[in-house]
Amino acid sequence: MTFTNGKVWDMPGEDLTEIFRANVVTAQILTADCVDLLKRGSAKKIVNISTTLGSMTQVHKYSWASNYSYKISKAAMNMLTAQYAIGLGQEGFTTISVTPGWLKTDMGSSQADLDVEVGVAAVVDIILRSTVEQNGKFLNIKVDGWENAEGPNQYDGAEVPW
Repeated sequence: MTFTNGKVWDMPGEDLTEIFRANVVTAQILTADCVDLLKRGSAKKIVNISTTLGSMTQVHKYSWASNYSYKISKAAMNMLTAQYAIGLGQEGFTTISVTPGWLKTDMGSSQADLDVEVGVAAVVDIILRSTVEQNGKFLNIKVDGWENAEGPNQYDGAEVPW
């Protein structure tokens, strides 16, 4: 992922194209290729891994982060999730976006909030517990002790505003 040194207008179009392909186009290709198979299954779930950085409602909360292409692509992926939720909701699907939190990965850095194992376990919990009532939702993980943390990130298990 590329962090732009400067303002959004300094972001090279190639960066946006590359990240958009990874986060939106690939999700579309994989999901579209699996829909017929998922329709025949009993657990009709489509889960896209997102980030609160892709929330249009919270855009000002993360204005300090210069990873513009990432934020833009995740907002687009959230819209893709919403479109699948509308298109497949009548067939009993649960289509959701989930944010795993800021994780200690190569991308997240060692300064991130959570170990990978914590984020993964919380995402798996959401996937296993999700129901058709959550179709079309953007969900945050729940991590004990992080519900009211200071700073931009809280992991309260709540619905993230689009």
